[in-house]
Amino acid sequence: MRYKIVFVLFAIAIVNSSSKNSDDEFWGFFGHRLINKTAVFTLPVDLVPLYKSNIDFITEHSVDPDKRRYSSPLEAVRHYIDLDIFGTYPFDNVPRQFPEALAVFGEAHIVTRVERDTVVSWERDVLWSEVFDDSKKEQWSQEIKGKTYKLLDDGFLYMPKSWIPKEYRKSNHELIFTESLTEYGMLPYHLSLYQGRLTKAFKEKNWPIVIRLSTEIGHYLSDAHVPLHTTENYNGQLTGQDGIHAFWESRIPELFATDNYDFFVGRATYIEDTDDFFWDVILESHSHVAEVLSKELEIRNSFDKDKQYCFEERGANTTRLECRAYAEAYQDAMAGMVEDRMRKSIQALGSVWYTAWVDGGSPDVRAHLSELSVDTTQVLQSDSLAIQAPTSNQ
Repeated sequence: MRYKIVFVLFAIAIVNSSSKNSDDEFWGFFGHRLINKTAVFTLPVDLVPLYKSNIDFITEHSVDPDKRRYSSPLEAVRHYIDLDIFGTYPFDNVPRQFPEALAVFGEAHIVTRVERDTVVSWERDVLWSEVFDDSKKEQWSQEIKGKTYKLLDDGFLYMPKSWIPKEYRKSNHELIFTESLTEYGMLPYHLSLYQGRLTKAFKEKNWPIVIRLSTEIGHYLSDAHVPLHTTENYNGQLTGQDGIHAFWESRIPELFATDNYDFFVGRATYIEDTDDFFWDVILESHSHVAEVLSKELEIRNSFDKDKQYCFEERGANTTRLECRAYAEAYQDAMAGMVEDRMRKSIQALGSVWYTAWVDGGSPDVRAHLSELSVDTTQVLQSDSLAIQAPTSNQ
């Protein structure tokens, strides 16, 4: 009889109940499209033909991950991480690698397979010392990574029976693993997943997958540059500032980015350690949270209430939005923070694409010019990004 060990992620299973799943789109559709499109022009001449040939797809489909949040309970947690839940800056207690993070914020129990009425606790130190001792750490890390990243698609993780202590390796026992990490978001870990997939796609010269992964990693990386994606108080709901999320990342860019922001950000550069890079982005974003909140409150208290909100025609609808003068005052109070985060998003995205290309062997895209303009249908149907439930025989 085949033994099956299931890591059940309760946090992911219930994330659909979170109000974050129904928030306004992160960065707004305008911001994501602008960032993805502009990043193409940071690339070196040896790589840019691939991205320019598909710039329309890269631009228009930059918002696909946001659209998925309304159809998949697994999607929302990929867009943020509530760092303040875990302590204080720089959050050294949160491991930067996903397997190690699960070890810290998870607990394992042996239960009877049939009745599940007998629980034999397996202490965390015992479990993870066996898995991560010096002789096994690299081997286990690789195995965990391969299978853990499957859980990002289907919510479950199947691990070897050797994880159960010998005295419990019987057909009527299984290992249940619960964790308190992913309910607070997993953005940096998801970025690492996508970076690995993108590098692999370059190695295989699989252009449809390259384009789709490049497009979507742009979305998540842009989200990582938004301070409010790194805090539990993501919409000001804990400080009486409801609506600040869309104000900061949607309304201000829509009003001022096209005419007032400078998007000449320089060339993409190679990133030595992308995991560290993603965490650096997250930590820098989090360092701005206090200012984002305090400056909004400052401006709100200095403006007459009847001058804070205006009504605009959006298609067939009349929408209540922050007035231009009010938004401009908030932007000025933050000394150009929104522009700076958008600029850094653009340069970072180009660098992430470029790094994946280099690590993927720097394939000569110009030798494949006839293949570079990828059919949209082919891209949308490519690879294993679709979310699927686990089969019973896994």
